[in-house]
Amino acid sequence: MTFGWVRLLGLLIFAGTDVGVALYSRYVEDEKSRTSYAAHFAGALAGLMIGMVCLRNLKIKKWEQIVSWTLFGVFCVLMLFAILWNAFYTSYYPPQVYD
Repeated sequence: MTFGWVRLLGLLIFAGTDVGVALYSRYVEDEKSRTSYAAHFAGALAGLMIGMVCLRNLKIKKWEQIVSWTLFGVFCVLMLFAILWNAFYTSYYPPQVYD
């Protein structure tokens, strides 16, 4: 891969900045953020699972193909669970107040 180290460096700078800003806004600023760590973790996990399927792999091995399709299936099941949870378990969330 040409300039792979440049891509890696760019990705590390991007991820490091995101984590740094999140930690700074959480622990240094006086304003309380309602950002969820669980939501960020789930987003990273979803990105990893979909990335295994969508991103280009130049040398595909059999085990990579199996892992890729397995992760895609797990992603679909988890996404369906999240959609059904939000649609049918409405008593879990407090009622909306519109001012």
